Amino acid sequence: MQYPKLINPYWSQRPLFRDLILCQPFLEGAGDGAEDLVRVNSKHTLESGATWSVNKAGPCMLFTGTDYVDTKKQAETYTGLNSITFAYWLSVTSTTGNNEKIMDQWISGDDAIALYRTADDVLVSDFKVDTTASFIWGDTNGAFNDTELHHVVVTSNSAGTELYLDGASIGTAGPVNAGSAFTGFSWNISIGTTGWKGKCSSATYWNRGLLPAEVYELYRLGPKLGLEDIPDEIILLGISSAVSNFNVAFALNSNQIL
Repeated sequence: MQYPKLINPYWSQRPLFRDLILCQPFLEGAGDGAEDLVRVNSKHTLESGATWSVNKAGPCMLFTGTDYVDTKKQAETYTGLNSITFAYWLSVTSTTGNNEKIMDQWISGDDAIALYRTADDVLVSDFKVDTTASFIWGDTNGAFNDTELHHVVVTSNSAGTELYLDGASIGTAGPVNAGSAFTGFSWNISIGTTGWKGKCSSATYWNRGLLPAEVYELYRLGPKLGLEDIPDEIILLGISSAVSNFNVAFALNSNQIL
């Protein structure tokens, strides 16, 4: 099945997916890259030995701690770290963590984001903007020790930052400064050193802080974000003119426009 881009109204007009900046569900299962469904022709390369694997949810990436997916977003600009969400479906290959980082990026100066798992199975998120840090130490109660997939989300908005595991909050902290629009953030999935050791079934980023109900909705959609529920009969018809560009999704054998 070929999955349509998020420009398909059948899926993309759900309020949950407003302000997406990256959607990487790793649907391909093979090849030297993975496609970002937010943008057309945006294949992200597998770096330093990152490989394809499979789990109960289907195709996924397998990271060994020294590899990553290069999302090629260094030139893009976003509003600030008090308006952002990072979401992942993750499992581990070892029950003994060692600061395994799914996200660890310097933006400029002291501004940074980190999201990692410690040796005692604690999830840590660390946002720092303009010397103001928002640090969460979230106890997972050994959740990752079952080596199954778990949903990890960190959100930031004007009310503060919050860390979620499997749809439920496991920690909060105060807001970071709004800061100015920032650039130079690589947005990569895992990192080249002390990176994630395990599988990643999807990575999804927003340029806004999701609300608790939205985080739970995202969790309920599962690792492939509900894409598997799009009927095979859905096709994407692109229509262009000198004054507009838009897309309409039709169901075959039906007069209904979706």
